[in-house]
Amino acid sequence: MIYDHIRNYTKYEGLGALSEALHFISTLDVSSLSPGRIELDGEHMYANVIALTSKAEMDCVFEAHRKYADIHFIISGTEGIAFAAVDNLVPDNAFDENNDIGFYSGRSSGTLFLLAGDFVVCYPGEAHKVAIAQSEQGPITKVVVKVSV
Repeated sequence: MIYDHIRNYTKYEGLGALSEALHFISTLDVSSLSPGRIELDGEHMYANVIALTSKAEMDCVFEAHRKYADIHFIISGTEGIAFAAVDNLVPDNAFDENNDIGFYSGRSSGTLFLLAGDFVVCYPGEAHKVAIAQSEQGPITKVVVKVSV
């Protein structure tokens, strides 16, 4: 997992597609974005612009992927993201290979609260629980870049 501010994206040069994704995020004109998918490199790399409302942690679930790393980049709002190793969690159902997602239950190893400009990279096997409210529910706008690894 990587947690940083997008102004530091050049620290990750040389990491292949991850570097490309962070460069893409650093050049976004956030004023012109609307919810939906942004094509970058077919199924190898794409982004989703998402608008959601944070909620209590007990109302959120862990998810994890096997084929894609997720880069969660906050445009506005505050979003808590809890994390845990998949091996320390219990699967809620069978892993969905077609959509590269599994849902899990268990205790988190910690929670990061991201502000506008912050990003976190969750690699395959790193479960993450998103949209956690810090104190009160609130709106979040974010971009999630999916990078095939």
